[in-house]
Amino acid sequence: MHRAIALTLLSFSFVLSAATPYVGIAVSDGPFRLNGSSAAGNATLFSGALVETLSRGSQVHLKDGSLLILGPQTTGQVFGDRTLIQRGSARLETSAAYRLEALSLRIAGGAQHSSGMVAVRGATVDVATLDGKMLVSNAGGVLVASVLPSQDRSFTAATGSRMSTVSGTLSQTSGTYRLTDEVSNANVELRGTALASEVGRRVRVSGIAVPGALGSAGTSEVIQVASLNRLAVPFSAHAFDPAQAGSASGLNIVVVEGEGAINNVRERVGREAIVRVEDENHKPVSGASVSFLLPDSGPSGTFADGSRLFSAMSDEQGKAVARFQPNSETGRFRIKVDASSQGRIQSTFIGETNSLAAAAATAGGALGGLGTTTAVVGGIVVAAGGIATAAVLLSNGSSSTKQAISPGRQ
Repeated sequence: MHRAIALTLLSFSFVLSAATPYVGIAVSDGPFRLNGSSAAGNATLFSGALVETLSRGSQVHLKDGSLLILGPQTTGQVFGDRTLIQRGSARLETSAAYRLEALSLRIAGGAQHSSGMVAVRGATVDVATLDGKMLVSNAGGVLVASVLPSQDRSFTAATGSRMSTVSGTLSQTSGTYRLTDEVSNANVELRGTALASEVGRRVRVSGIAVPGALGSAGTSEVIQVASLNRLAVPFSAHAFDPAQAGSASGLNIVVVEGEGAINNVRERVGREAIVRVEDENHKPVSGASVSFLLPDSGPSGTFADGSRLFSAMSDEQGKAVARFQPNSETGRFRIKVDASSQGRIQSTFIGETNSLAAAAATAGGALGGLGTTTAVVGGIVVAAGGIATAAVLLSNGSSSTKQAISPGRQ
């Protein structure tokens, strides 16, 4: 009798599994919930599986090769071609047609390899691109925006309207107000009241990109201004001050090691890049999803798997570590670091240098050991720059340089 029941249950399980397609595997180093039940470690996912992370995030390895990383306190329903993000934040790394859906929006990769972050905050969806580009469409499949790494945006869910934030010096030509964004270098036309008195000033403007609007010649979009703030410090003279770095998203990234490091390209020896993720009270955030992105050209390097993108979860001290090998090109470069936790996303950069000199290893030890502390300039700010405003550009800094090195004493 018992044997018959067992066989019946086994047959039912097999039929159920066959009827519901397998979509991937969820992996977490902490407890999470799967279809309303407690789970831990690894779990097989079938189409429609509801994954709810708790204090730590979870990785979902999809059968098409895409990687989905759910941040802490995130709920997502996983299907074979998409994941519905109901709350929290997620990062998608894909070279396929896989997409994320948040509220009424669809977010998919738009390049051969794309990596991006999505956060749901109330009626707003924040989208940040780490690599490649992310395409945002409304519920009807109409393309709303193509988001590049330097142009991260927030969207209102009801209409799919794109929130834009730009900074620069406001100018007026033939009755048209224009601004060249300091981050993306895009020329935009501004519409709204009280703009005349701000001409010639450096300002930060937030508003809604007007769908289908034709701007003046040379502009990429038209923004209906919702808010305008004056910026006192000229951009060309502005230097990042760690003491003033805040976190509009309630998340901070502190660079523990790597800033100022010099890598010996002859020995192909790189340094560890270590960051600590903190909350608004400067307490460590464990289980945050952290990514490190190296430049795709010029002085740069690769991580252990040969890629330029490395992902990790912060430990109990809030720390995440990335080890990479420098390439053969010399000069300065920056590593972009993105962190997400409970719907909050933040970004920063770590500046390093590749050098040919054999003495570089010694210099690197001296400089890298200083462990400059920094936090992030951009933040996911709904009306001021979208997701964390990863409105920070990935840059190689200066071009490759050559310098004479005098031999030291033996």
